[in-house]
Amino acid sequence: MTANESKKQIKILVVEDYLTNREIIRSYLSGDRYLVSFAENGQQALEAIRNEAFDLLLMDAQMPVMDGFEATRAIRKAEAARRQATSFFSLHPSALPHVPIIAMTAQVPKAEEEKFREAGMDDYIGKPFRKKELRAMVEKWVCPV
Repeated sequence: MTANESKKQIKILVVEDYLTNREIIRSYLSGDRYLVSFAENGQQALEAIRNEAFDLLLMDAQMPVMDGFEATRAIRKAEAARRQATSFFSLHPSALPHVPIIAMTAQVPKAEEEKFREAGMDDYIGKPFRKKELRAMVEKWVCPV
């Protein structure tokens, strides 16, 4: 990692319906490196990513209005449509980033892992998590080796 990469702000959208969890995540990711925004459900998340680019999404699996699975499928469908459109106009599809989506869930049995992958989520973290675990997960996906 270069000096510039280590100083780059990482834009994270946290999609979580529970206020206490949002406050905990905000405190865990506080600092000058992370720029954290929040959405309370999947529908708000879709609106947020239409207006702003994010480096990472932390997505609660179970939420009212639109859950994390449905929101992730919609995001992946939009990414695929953009890639297809750019190839039609002779732009390289790799110019459109795949935004990592990390599921946050209290349930992590093997059956759930497959459900995350099928929806298009890249990874998951079980709740409750510690600050060190959350930061390690974020770094894994925004600063891959």
